[in-house]
Amino acid sequence: MGTERKCTNLTSCLPGVLCFAIFSGFGVCGEAIAISPTEALAISREAQYSTMPYRIFDATEASADNKVPLIIFMHGSGELRSWIPSSQINKKHINWSMTPIVDKSRTTAFNSYVVAPNHDSRNGELDAGFVEHLLATLPNVDSKRVYVTGLSAGGIGTLIQSHENPNLIAGGVALGSQYKDFIPELGASGVPLWLFHGEDDGTFNYNQIDKMYSTLKANGSPSRYTLKNNIGHSNWSDIYNDSYSSQYVGGHARDLGKDTIWEWLFNQNLDVRNNEPRGLLEGEKIRIDFGPRSKYTKDSSTGKDSVEVLMSGKLDAADNHWNDAVADSVGAAGSVLNVTSNTTGELTKVGLEIVDGFSYWDSKGEAGSSLFGDLKMRDTWYVDKNKTASFKLTGLEAGGHYRLLLTGSQHGYSYTDDYETEFTVNGEKTWYDANDNLSDFAEYADLMADENGELLVEVMASSRTGNKVGYLGALELEALSVPEPGAGLLMLAMSGLLWRRR
Repeated sequence: MGTERKCTNLTSCLPGVLCFAIFSGFGVCGEAIAISPTEALAISREAQYSTMPYRIFDATEASADNKVPLIIFMHGSGELRSWIPSSQINKKHINWSMTPIVDKSRTTAFNSYVVAPNHDSRNGELDAGFVEHLLATLPNVDSKRVYVTGLSAGGIGTLIQSHENPNLIAGGVALGSQYKDFIPELGASGVPLWLFHGEDDGTFNYNQIDKMYSTLKANGSPSRYTLKNNIGHSNWSDIYNDSYSSQYVGGHARDLGKDTIWEWLFNQNLDVRNNEPRGLLEGEKIRIDFGPRSKYTKDSSTGKDSVEVLMSGKLDAADNHWNDAVADSVGAAGSVLNVTSNTTGELTKVGLEIVDGFSYWDSKGEAGSSLFGDLKMRDTWYVDKNKTASFKLTGLEAGGHYRLLLTGSQHGYSYTDDYETEFTVNGEKTWYDANDNLSDFAEYADLMADENGELLVEVMASSRTGNKVGYLGALELEALSVPEPGAGLLMLAMSGLLWRRR
């Protein structure tokens, strides 16, 4: 487990099919010819920490004036020291699965140290204190950009190291990993992770990773998830060669083509992550997408589609960041988004909390909205007739003024074309028609947050038309004027006093 064959000059990619190198650096089978394991071993050096040997690939451009990241790679169980001949210890794990990492680390754009410990744990666990040891012994490492990655057992090890060292690990990429009980805590720690998994993985079923991603996101993690179809517990080098970050069945793709796996990883930085969430500033906006789905299956007991994961692209075509409302919260009260990002991706204190649950979700809306591009309008949450769903926008400044835009879309049917949806905020009602909607929306031009810094939004099928269902697919909140902390409470108190004197 953890080792794969790789196409080389005179090695067949498939039985009976030769793959010959051509001048472009690719074989006939279309894969890049990476540095070979033999070549990789030759440019590495051996070291030992506690009971664990490891390999070091020194950064080629590190200096006192140019500190570089550190990548720690963890192999699968096929290379455990207790499972291989002694002559292969600290050698066998340097194979085709990981050599693309070495290739990438020797470029100027991603110049870095790569360290590959030869651990002996089916969970990819490393000897305690290993990360601190590396930071103390490797010169000119950027301690704010230490990254972990691994496959199979090493994918689990990536999760473990991120959980045990959240103040040291800036980000991680876990391939073919497994759900663990500490995932909620890992999500709350804020370590960004990109999860890759094969839909046909027979070792760790992808349902575990669906659950992991949902749990990470529900606890505030800025993580991603790529689920690749027709792939099992393998294809590690293709992932490290960035073959799959823009192709996915469900999960989180490469932010709509904005960055590769390595660009994403090298953008993770402890200095950025450790910034405390702040209040929304004047002129800033947040956007929340309700109901995007990755995979769904038919529930035999109810006959309805059963949602496993809800997610959407983080960036739209205009580079606006979006926040996702997760699946498990459609019909349940409780926190959905503890911390949201503004449209430039900076963390804010704004949150979304469901008060009265929606009925379910739907995916039959129209794409190509003039309001929000991409597929933001295709999926929605809905509420049935004679029911009111509600949610709070939290973390606002008491007495602050905000503009709120709400919209959604649902494809009309022959038996009805009435999907008018009614909203109530601060006692004020407004409506929009979701039927095949591409441009209609409900707008509150100036709302004041209450003394708790909250806005309560109620959603229902229109009471003035008597239709059956109300829809919400997306919202945008813009800060118009934000008082200094505490000043808004005084303004609210004064306005209440003036009102009582009238």
